[in-house]
Amino acid sequence: MENLNLSVYLVVTPGVLMLDYAGPAEALRMARDMGAPLTLYTCGPLPDVPTSLDTQLTGLEPLPQPLPPNSQVLITGNSHEREDYATPAAQQVVSWLQTAMRPVPHWQRKWHGAWCCTPGAAPTTHSCRPG
Repeated sequence: MENLNLSVYLVVTPGVLMLDYAGPAEALRMARDMGAPLTLYTCGPLPDVPTSLDTQLTGLEPLPQPLPPNSQVLITGNSHEREDYATPAAQQVVSWLQTAMRPVPHWQRKWHGAWCCTPGAAPTTHSCRPG
């Protein structure tokens, strides 16, 4: 019988917007608690990151190498995207995505705009621009 469990990786970087993390994480946790075949992971390029609320999110798992089958990646937003996404930690996530992800028709990030990555397009938040 095929394994129907879905591994969901919530990826956070320094400056994570807590609503972007906690909203989807809680919805997925509730679905799991109601019987959905989900395994949730919070991971990132660093084990501890500052958040948009000036608190720390600690105990993060490393980015999975390689990304297991039946996985979905949810990349959270950040409080100061221009500055936060220019950090070495955020660039490490970009590099990881380029090697860890298998080709998919499209991605969608919920709660804070859309994350797009289609063939020929650069990953961006809120819009897709030709890459």
